[in-house]
Amino acid sequence: TFSLNATASDAAGAAVDAPASSNITADVVATVLVYTTQPGGNTSPGALSTQPVLEARDAAGLLDVDFTSGVTLSTAAGGTIGGTNPKGAVAGVVTFTDITYAATADNESFTLTATGGGISSAASNAATSDVLATQLVFTTQPATSATRPSA
Repeated sequence: TFSLNATASDAAGAAVDAPASSNITADVVATVLVYTTQPGGNTSPGALSTQPVLEARDAAGLLDVDFTSGVTLSTAAGGTIGGTNPKGAVAGVVTFTDITYAATADNESFTLTATGGGISSAASNAATSDVLATQLVFTTQPATSATRPSA
């Protein structure tokens, strides 16, 4: 809701009081999701270093404060997304707080696609997930016996 105030002048240029308008209400209807905070990378399978935040906006870029739909994150990369997903919007803003990404390979690049509320989806910038080794595994077992060279 907003008010418009106008000023006016008469033919001689003297200021004339103009009455304030009645309150005007404009309804904003979201058509697209927009990342306002891009997701950061992580050390797999941990939480993202920067958690994503999205807003539901109309074609003019205005926030739809009545948007309360759930928003779901997905990825086409090989890894798996964890955490509270989907997450409901509050006053048009979706703030994820515990999203994790479990990569299938070291330095795996991934993007997150946000969908929900029947409006246009949003794709994040690419982020990278590092995988740290936690154990050493022999892929070929050592020989069980050794031969001594002859003298």
